[in-house]
Amino acid sequence: MLQYLSGCALLCFTFIALYHFMISLPRRKRRWLIRKHHHLYKQKQFSPLLLRWLWITNNNRMQERQQLLVGCGLPLDVSLYFVVKRLLFIVIIGFSLLVYTAMRWGLPLFFQPQYLVVFIIAAMFLLIFDKMVLEVLRKQRSQRIINEVYILSNQLLYYSGSSMNLHNKLTRCIPFTSRIRNELSLLVNEWYEDADLAINRFKTRLGTEEGHSFAETINSLRLYDTDHFYDLLRQRILDYKEKIELMKESKKETTSYLLFIIAGLPILNVFRIFIYPWVAEGKKLFDSLN
Repeated sequence: MLQYLSGCALLCFTFIALYHFMISLPRRKRRWLIRKHHHLYKQKQFSPLLLRWLWITNNNRMQERQQLLVGCGLPLDVSLYFVVKRLLFIVIIGFSLLVYTAMRWGLPLFFQPQYLVVFIIAAMFLLIFDKMVLEVLRKQRSQRIINEVYILSNQLLYYSGSSMNLHNKLTRCIPFTSRIRNELSLLVNEWYEDADLAINRFKTRLGTEEGHSFAETINSLRLYDTDHFYDLLRQRILDYKEKIELMKESKKETTSYLLFIIAGLPILNVFRIFIYPWVAEGKKLFDSLN
């Protein structure tokens, strides 16, 4: 059991290390992202028989999952998401049965069984508890959006005394963004086509509460560019700052819990190596006396 737990911990730490390594790599700027993957955003027309075989029904659960996908920055079609999820679930179950049959009949395997068990458990966990995983991803993205919205709000406040129009101000704010640069660039590009529609699209692309409030702030500044609304922007900035401080405290607590758990692993290993043999010998002694 301890070996499986150690394998799970090793897999989790390896995944975290690879994830942070991949996001730290320099990335080429992607142009026309929405047009490039536009086929993934359209509503898919799957066969009703296929959906019935995969136990997929159009209900509130699918709508809720669609909101989670948008909040994670993945505006994929929810039908495509559920079809891929069900197919992966079937493939993993079939693979597990094949491996179990091979182990039962003593056929040679090209990998260690414990690593296979860890992989299957991790994959099944991600598929079964995908809603929880998406909520965690949405929360992380929301925290990043809060940081950038805080920076953008301060930059707009800096331009409060300027004679530039709001479109030029937002254009000058693009270099200060990283996570929502694509969304803000699309907002600026679609501005003169229909400013109100562009702001609504910007709100939909962000898909978070903070993104909605920032979009409403932009719309208010577009309609009423007065000192009163800049005072409201200052209040919003203070609210964002409080949320950022709360997020920092929450991260410190989470890090302390993880360090406490990691510190307990060597203690369990010491118990298994040094103490457990003495316990086993004592049990044998008592059994022989009885």
